Amino acid sequence: MPGIEFDLDKATLRPESTAVLEGAISVLKRYPDLKIEVAGHTDAQGSDAYNLNLSKQRSIAVLDYLKAGGASNDLTSRGYGERQPVASNASAEGRQENRRVVLRVLN
Repeated sequence: MPGIEFDLDKATLRPESTAVLEGAISVLKRYPDLKIEVAGHTDAQGSDAYNLNLSKQRSIAVLDYLKAGGASNDLTSRGYGERQPVASNASAEGRQENRRVVLRVLN
């Protein structure tokens, strides 16, 4: 399943990510009591400080999209930088997988 991924050094939503987010908005509207953390991540390129800031920007971009789409849930955003990779940063494909935002249910 495609996720919410980003281009290198960008916090702008990719067109394919908006389709995923539309599905998420539909679920969030059905379950308005869900508390969600919007968690931003980066690959390992760049400094820790830069990646932490970029991951925060990515999480805010997704949070804003969800709210604009009508999700009224308790939504928080957090950036994790490069600290939680899901793939190796040794390949371009792995780095792309690591440039992502994940929605985590908190309750």
